[in-house]
Order: sequence, then C-alpha cells, then structure tokens
Amino acid sequence: MLHIDSDETTKSIHKIQEARASDAIRNQNSPYQELLDGVNLHSGKFKNKITLENVALRDSDLSDADLCRVELKDSDLTGANLSNTNLSGADLLQTDFSSSNLTGANLPEAYMRDTNLTDAKFRDANLSNAELQRADLMNAVLRDTDLSDAVLRDANLSGADLLSADLPEADLSGADLSDAYLREADISGAYLSNIDLSDANLKHADLSSANLRHADLSGADLPNADLSHVTLSDVVLSDADFRGADLSGADLSDADLSDMNFSDTQFSDGNLSQADLSDTDFSNADLPNAVFQGAIISGTDFSNADLSGADFSNADLSGANLRHADLSGADFSNADLSGADLREANLNNLSVNGGTIGGPLYEGFNADKINSSSRFSLGFRQLYGGSDFDAGDWDSTAQAYHNLKTAFNNYGLIGKARDIHVRERRARSREAKAVGGWRARNYLGSLLSRIFTGYGVRVRNLLIWMVALFGISTIIYSYVGVRPTPLENILFSVLAFTVAPPSPLPSSVGAQVIVMFETFFGTLSIVLLGYILGNRERF
Repeated sequence: MLHIDSDETTKSIHKIQEARASDAIRNQNSPYQELLDGVNLHSGKFKNKITLENVALRDSDLSDADLCRVELKDSDLTGANLSNTNLSGADLLQTDFSSSNLTGANLPEAYMRDTNLTDAKFRDANLSNAELQRADLMNAVLRDTDLSDAVLRDANLSGADLLSADLPEADLSGADLSDAYLREADISGAYLSNIDLSDANLKHADLSSANLRHADLSGADLPNADLSHVTLSDVVLSDADFRGADLSGADLSDADLSDMNFSDTQFSDGNLSQADLSDTDFSNADLPNAVFQGAIISGTDFSNADLSGADFSNADLSGANLRHADLSGADFSNADLSGADLREANLNNLSVNGGTIGGPLYEGFNADKINSSSRFSLGFRQLYGGSDFDAGDWDSTAQAYHNLKTAFNNYGLIGKARDIHVRERRARSREAKAVGGWRARNYLGSLLSRIFTGYGVRVRNLLIWMVALFGISTIIYSYVGVRPTPLENILFSVLAFTVAPPSPLPSSVGAQVIVMFETFFGTLSIVLLGYILGNRERF
C-alpha cells in the first residue's frame, strides 16, 4: 500500500513514480493498469505532473491534494476522500466517483463527461464551467455547490440534493432531476429544455429567465419560486404547486394548467394565451396586463385577483369565479362571460365588442342541474332548485350587470346593452323578493314590468299581449254577433282597440265590458309601446 508523508509532499512525486508497478504487473491488473486502492495522498502536490489514468484508487485519501489538470479518466475512485482537493481542469472522463467525498473540492472546468457520481458528496464544491454531460449524479449531495455555467446535458440528477446550489446559466437540457431537492437553488438563466423536474422540490428557487420549453414539471413543488420571464411553453405541469411563485413575464402559452394551484402568485405581464386554465386556482394572484387570448378559463378561480389591464379577448370565461377581482381596463373582446361570478368585481373601463357574451352571469342557481348555457329562462331555472343568493348577492350581481351595460353602451352596442339591462332589472327584482318576500310591492311591480314590457325595452312582450287582446276580443265579438260578418267584427275591434268603439255599441252587458276592456288596455298598450320605443333608444 502506498502512502506519503504529509511533511514531505515535495518528494511525493518521485516516491510515487519509483513505487509504481512495472508494465508486466500492470498487464495483470485488468481492467485497471494499477491498483492503488486505499492509497494516502493527503495534501499531495501533483499539479500537472502525474498521470493516473485507468487506476483503481478506491477508498483512497486524496484530501487537500493538488490534482490540477491531472488525468484520471477511466479511473475508479469509489469511496475516495477528495475533500478540498483541487481538480480544476482535470480530465475525469468516465471516472467512477460513486460514494466519494468531494466536499469543498475545486473542480472548475473539469472534464467529467459520462462520470459516475452516484451518492457522491459535493457540499460547497466548485464545479463552475465543468463538463458533466451524461454524468450520473443520482442521489448526489450538491448542497451550496457552484455549478454556474456547467454543462449537465442529459445528466442524471434524480434524487440529488441541490439545496442552495448555484446553477445560473447552466445547461441542464434533457437532464433528469426527478425528485431532486432544489430548494433555494439559483437556476436563473439556465437552459432547461426537455428537463425532467417531476416531483422536484423547488421551493424559493430562482428560475428567472430560464428556458423550460418541453420540460416535465408534473408534481413539482414550486411555492414562492422565482419564475419571472421563464419560457414554459409545451410544459407538462400536472399537479405542480405554484402557490406564491413569481411568474411575472412568464410565457405559458398553450400550456395545460387545468386544476392547478397558482394562488397568491405574481403573474404581471404573463402570457397565458391559448392555455387551458379550467378549474385552476388563481385566487389572490397579481395578474395585471396578463394575456389570456383564446384561453379556456371555464370554472377558474380568480377571486380577489388583480387582473387590471388583462387581455381576455377570445377567452372562454364561462363559470369563472371573478368575485372581488380587479378587472379595470380589461379587454373582453369576443370573450364568453356566461355563468361568470362578477360580484364585487371592479369592471371600470372594460373593452367589449359585438362578439362579447355578457351573460347571464352566475346567479346562485344549482349548476349541477342546469348550466349557464341553458335556454331556459330564469323562472324555469328556479324550478331546478332555486338560488343560494341573498339580497346582498343580488345587489352585487345587479351592479355587475349595470357595469357591463355601461361598457356595451360606451362602445355603441345598443342591443347588447338592452339585454344586459333586462338582466340587471331581473336581479333587482330578485333582490326585492329576497328582502320582502314575493308579496313585496317592489317585487310585484317589477314582475309586472317584466311580463308586459320586458322591463321597458322589449317590444316583443307587449306585442304578444296586444295581439292576444285584439284576437280574443275579435273572437268574442264574432261569437256574440256584435257585427253580422267576421270582417266587420275585425274592423269594430280595430277601432275599439285604437280609438273608440263605433256606434252602435253591442246591446249585451258582457260584450260592452269586453269593448271597454279592449279600449282601455288597447290605449294603454299603445302608450306603453311609445314608451318602450323611446326607452330603447337610451341603450
């Protein structure tokens, strides 16, 4: 067994060279040229002066040694002690460092391609600019290790401990970091395309400006991580946890983010266009100026979120929870808001167009039995279980309708504004009923307005009643023989409806009552028709 005296390190090179095996013996040491297992080379100074290629150095002590630019490729250092060893620029191609101790080791620019580093300990080591392509670092400990600008393409880091490790600008494309521990690690600006980070712990990690295109983040734990300005297109994110993460300026276009948790995240200026956000949690998130163009947002929770200036054009927001959200200045061009909950939301200065579907909004009805796209009227929906809203909820919903009506009016979309006005009045009617019951005067008055005039804007409702009044009256006139022929009875009914019944009046009391009824309500309906036609121009 070869050892050196730590007090005679200047002589160690000569001693080692004299003690090394002859060529004849080396041929018997296959697969290694030399067997130096257990050698003690502590504090040895071998800088660029010795070749240890294809040598077995298992369980050897090379701590504090200077092996700068020494060739160790194809060697076996399993279980070796290399703590605080200088291996900068060393050739470590296909070297086996499994279970070795490299704590505090200095390995900048070391060539470690295809190296076996499973279960190795690198705490506080320097691997900056090291070449580690296809290296096996499974379960390795790399806490506080400097891996800045290192090349780790296709490396295996599954289960590795990288707590507070520095990996800025590192190339980890295609690497396997599944189940890796990366808490508080700095991975900013790193190239992470096609990387496997499934079930990795990235709490408080810095991934700002990293390229994660085609990465697998399924089940990853990312609370409070910095993902600002990252590229996350075509990423697998199922079951990942982003609570409290900073995703400002991040690109998540076309991503499948359904059923995920983004509560309390920072997402200002983020790109979520064409993303699937169905049933995703964005509660309390900051998303000012975020882009949701063409995104699927049905059932998404945006409660208490800041969405000011957000772009929801062509997005499907049906059933989304936007309660207490700040939507000021948001763009809803061609967006679908049917079934969305907008109670207490800030809807100032919205942008809408003719393709915007403004309702009906969520009104507390049983969504399991009837959905927002149903053709049934609110009255029929009531039969399916009623609303859970109280008076305050109806007031908030009516205010949301009012704000939407104002937005449509501002863009000259009169027909859309009329439809929203009807829904606003209907919500107010429900509010009155919630306060005073079905006998409340305000509720009954609103109900009559709805039935006969469509809340003062729908001609159709009144025309139906006018035709019914005229038709029924004419039939009765013909039945009792007010005039001898059907045509004359029709003419009599027209005059009774529009002006006054012509003489002679029918002799029977019942017919006279019908004439009075038609004349009164015919005149009233004509007045109401004028009111509706004039009122419609307000919207």
